[in-house]
Amino acid sequence: MQFLVSYYSRFCLVIAPFAVGVSTLLAVDRVEVDFAFVEEKAKALAAEPYKLPPSVVPEFYRTMNYDQYRAVSFRGDRSLWRDWRSNFRAQFFHPGYLYNDPVQVNEFTGSHAQRIRFNRDFFDYSKLVLPRGGGKQALGEDLGYGGFKLLYPLDPEKGWYDEVAAFLGASYFRMLGRGQGYGISARGIAIDTAIVEGEEEFPRFVEYWLRKPKSEDDSALVFALLDGPSVSGAYSFLITPGEITVADVKAAIYLRKPPEGGRLPKSLGLAPLTSMYWFGENTEHKPEDYRPEVHDSDGLLIHHRSGEKVWRPLVNKTPHQRNAYINCPSPRGFGLLQRDREFSSYQDLSNGYHKVPSLYIEPRGDWGEGWVRLLEIPTRNEVVDNVVAFWEPFTKPEPGSGKPLQIAYRMHWTRDEAKLSPDRVFATRMGANGDFPDTKRFAIDFKGPTLKSLKNTAKIVAEITSSANGFVTENQCFRNDEIDGWRVMFKLDTDDGMYEPVELRCTLRDGEGKALAETWIYQWNPPLPSDE
Repeated sequence: MQFLVSYYSRFCLVIAPFAVGVSTLLAVDRVEVDFAFVEEKAKALAAEPYKLPPSVVPEFYRTMNYDQYRAVSFRGDRSLWRDWRSNFRAQFFHPGYLYNDPVQVNEFTGSHAQRIRFNRDFFDYSKLVLPRGGGKQALGEDLGYGGFKLLYPLDPEKGWYDEVAAFLGASYFRMLGRGQGYGISARGIAIDTAIVEGEEEFPRFVEYWLRKPKSEDDSALVFALLDGPSVSGAYSFLITPGEITVADVKAAIYLRKPPEGGRLPKSLGLAPLTSMYWFGENTEHKPEDYRPEVHDSDGLLIHHRSGEKVWRPLVNKTPHQRNAYINCPSPRGFGLLQRDREFSSYQDLSNGYHKVPSLYIEPRGDWGEGWVRLLEIPTRNEVVDNVVAFWEPFTKPEPGSGKPLQIAYRMHWTRDEAKLSPDRVFATRMGANGDFPDTKRFAIDFKGPTLKSLKNTAKIVAEITSSANGFVTENQCFRNDEIDGWRVMFKLDTDDGMYEPVELRCTLRDGEGKALAETWIYQWNPPLPSDE
């Protein structure tokens, strides 16, 4: 299986707080751009064999390194809608480096559309250091862009425009709310991301349509056309910035009929989330690093149709790759969250992990039968995204039938995790037992309004279960006044020579058997002889 590498460079997105209008546009077409318009294009693409886009980016830009790419910046005085009475601005990413398949960007109104052609004057190249004997190559007006970003005044009193969304690379995108910093990413679709055999496929957004905002608009509308070897698709994003930035997403996805001798995709991931987890409070053997924790997300939250909420802390267990299947028909929601919001937990002034958003998916309508899948790839640094979560349907559309898989959901880019799940798992810690190193000790903290209201004398029990290869002992449950919550402590043993992962589950219950908070689930991998 191919390792997942984020199409975003973790630090290359540049915020430009100033804005100005774009005048370099192609001829205006009289056309009504809506979701049906983009869906017809997607359906037509699916009826034809996939065509690999030609390489149109000059070699100098294709082979740029990270520092060279960062040296080229968009000029704030060239922003789209700069001279228009609007709360929104749009800016563009230069093609090159990792983004060598440029996309076409269009602007539309209720009755017209026009393409925004590439213009060198939009960019500042003054900091770009050229190689000895080399020089910049010509860039044509039909080139397109690496992607685009939207700006909006999240705090109008400060007098500038904040970056609130960026679409860059394949079908990847990110969004921000007030006081947030970039971390977790999303994408349109995940193809064969979590399979062992074969390579992951990265369909890409090949064309965008940006609605020209009106002066009173507090939401931006973006349509996107997806294309790839196995699928095509139409996407709609209604983005409403704020303290919690919300995006309403709608998609129609068509499967292509595979060519002679080709194969169908084995895994079709919807509403996929991509994040990074290196180490945290539950890491057994932490790297030699000055920071206590390094991650963009620390757990997966699933809200089942039954009403049960499940929390699974993330783990980076080198060298074990972990691929979890959690049965979840028609979920109420799921997401990768960053629950630890204390700067002291990270001590990182450069990355601000305490400020990165959590991303929660709230499905619209009945999604049917399927499961949430979680992939955790081992990593020894924080450079690449190594965690993926998505929902996968059991039933997929017939390839080449012209019938789409339709899906809709709302995305919450938020730092208010307590609002998503008030009575929740607060922390997971573990370590070896001093006398018996092969015995693990777990401490799980729960907190929330329900737990805070309980008296110390309340009859609260921790219902803990383990898979057959694990043995839970010394189950204790008591109040933790330091967090106005409750703590569960227990020990875990395994049989000697047993190396299969141990699945654990813990639920807090009152005297009548009622669940009081999220259900904690965890997978612990006994060390292999080669690990010791």
